[in-house]
Amino acid sequence: MTSTLMHALQRGVRGRVSDDVADLVAVRSDFGAILRRLPLLTVRPTCTADVVHTMKTASAARMPVTVRSRGNSISGQTLSDGAISLDMRDFARVGAVSADRTHIVTEPGAVWHAVIARTLVHHRIPPVRPSNLFTTVGGTHAVGGLSPESHRYGCVADHCRSIEIVLADGSVVRASDTVERELFAHTLCGLGQIAVMTEIAVGVEAFLRYRHAWRLVYGSLSLLLADMERLAMQRIDGALSAEVVPLRGLGRFAYVLDVVLTSGSAPVTFEATPLADCAPLRVVDRGRDEMRYRALDTVTPRVGPVGDRPAWGHPWIDLLLPPQRVATFFARARHALPASLLASAHVIFWPLRADVIRCPLFVLPCAPYAVLNSIMPSVAPEETAVAARRMQDLARWGELLGGKRYLYGLLDAMETHWPRHFGASWSAFNAAKSRYDANTLLNPGFIQFHEPDAAPPRWTVTQ
Repeated sequence: MTSTLMHALQRGVRGRVSDDVADLVAVRSDFGAILRRLPLLTVRPTCTADVVHTMKTASAARMPVTVRSRGNSISGQTLSDGAISLDMRDFARVGAVSADRTHIVTEPGAVWHAVIARTLVHHRIPPVRPSNLFTTVGGTHAVGGLSPESHRYGCVADHCRSIEIVLADGSVVRASDTVERELFAHTLCGLGQIAVMTEIAVGVEAFLRYRHAWRLVYGSLSLLLADMERLAMQRIDGALSAEVVPLRGLGRFAYVLDVVLTSGSAPVTFEATPLADCAPLRVVDRGRDEMRYRALDTVTPRVGPVGDRPAWGHPWIDLLLPPQRVATFFARARHALPASLLASAHVIFWPLRADVIRCPLFVLPCAPYAVLNSIMPSVAPEETAVAARRMQDLARWGELLGGKRYLYGLLDAMETHWPRHFGASWSAFNAAKSRYDANTLLNPGFIQFHEPDAAPPRWTVTQ
């Protein structure tokens, strides 16, 4: 069957089609390095026609297709055994900024660094930029995409103007919030379950050239969270990002709130900003300068050596928590996780306001304001499985506190109660899957769908 399928694909795909062991092994895992799934074939498309032919061939053979680019997922969201791995890394062209300077069109395999480099030439920039600029545009739109600017602008996918997509049967559709609205709503943040994105129009805005940065240091996480919430709800024009800083040898932590205010030209003084009402132990003025967008990854984990050694594990968890539960959740993390595991982790808190999130599949707790708490350890290969179980247990406890998973992070797909996670959006999402991918060809085995007229699976929580 493999040779027949491979020849059928090669007849219409201009990119690379391979069943070489080296190519299959290269895509059997992801950044999390927790799961291994070996595909049957890999296809590296270079254009929409390649994706169309792949989907038509796969549909005729009832062969599942898993879409990936750089494999930046944590829990195997881009992996599947015995499937066609549609590897989008070569499908990465970046177009020009539109004539009206409102958006830029890119292919899904393009990395954000390349996109931003192009938009800055025109003094434009996407309102929300991932902290890791070497993730791909397609992957970010599939999960949502958050950043320290999300309290003001929502997620990355909220600023998508339109998408070109290929359905499971090979049909090509262009969708937006005015045309093919159902497909648009359920492709963005849909983890590749409804369609394959082949072109994305990313919204851009004017680039404010100057910034002034302050670092506010707290001894209490609760005080920091209160100040961060107040600043976010005041809609300050800038970035808000908090992190935990271990105090070496003391067994305690400091809590740091980084604030970057942006402006066109006018100087900004601390006393003239809402920061004057904050109550940190110390304020560090990090200065004002012309903002040159650097390709720095602020959440790069402290990873071990690479090369011939197996990839280090990244059992990262991402919880969207009600604000009153954040300090409780982190206290639980300090108690439940071994000191060595927590010491290896980068712990951040980003604020979000519900009123700026527009994508229906990006789910927040039932509150006007929420906090993303990410705990991102890096562990040796032999410790990954145990660390992942501990992190998974902690994340489940966060759900009991009213939190929602940000679906980029660690989760057990088989144990996740998907109707409960998606809430009011589940029925429409489940129906869209049945309508556009009835044979469950796209990214199977992760989200557990059911027939629209059937009862959802039962789920219980054990404590």
